[in-house]
Amino acid sequence: MAVALGLTVFQIDAVEVRVDPTCIHEVGGIRSFDRSKFITIHSAIGVNCWTDNVRGEPNFTEDLLADFFEGYDVYFGRDTGRISYQVNRMIKEDPARSGWPLLHGDSRSMVAQGMKNREGFERDERWHPYEHRAESAIICTQYHPFWPDGTTGTSGWAFSQVDTEEEPFGTASGFFMAQFMNHFFGHEGNGQLGCVKNCESRDGTSVIAGL
Repeated sequence: MAVALGLTVFQIDAVEVRVDPTCIHEVGGIRSFDRSKFITIHSAIGVNCWTDNVRGEPNFTEDLLADFFEGYDVYFGRDTGRISYQVNRMIKEDPARSGWPLLHGDSRSMVAQGMKNREGFERDERWHPYEHRAESAIICTQYHPFWPDGTTGTSGWAFSQVDTEEEPFGTASGFFMAQFMNHFFGHEGNGQLGCVKNCESRDGTSVIAGL
């Protein structure tokens, strides 16, 4: 092939392209695209925005969950809303320990609210086919009120700001997060792994599915 530019002629060698369909590209032991890691949405199983008529109007499709998650092969990536909703609106302060959440003994304790959430998920079978899409989801918090600077939620209490050797700064916030994971999700200790009681999981694995 020759290309003429003005009075100069450049000779360009022919380009040969070979395609080998059996070639495997592998980097760091990874050879396939993990959609559960990269194709995710900031949402969670059970949130109301996936249900019908959430804004007073029907969805554009009869089954939004299937249309979106199965149709586009999307996974749950992270959730900041549920844990923040619980501390802001539902969980009471422990009357015996200022700045700490109430663990049990009341309908608005962490144990009671956790059971309510687990059982609600178990009853709502619409979500059961999508458990596996939450296996790699991250539960994270919003800055307030978890950062203990005195900011109160709508429930009217703030996390403890005590900073001592016995109770380092942020201990109460960490306690809430740990108890949220312990009581709001199914596991062997509470007999609910995934959405079914007294079993491993829907597909026989021992993965703790999101609720």
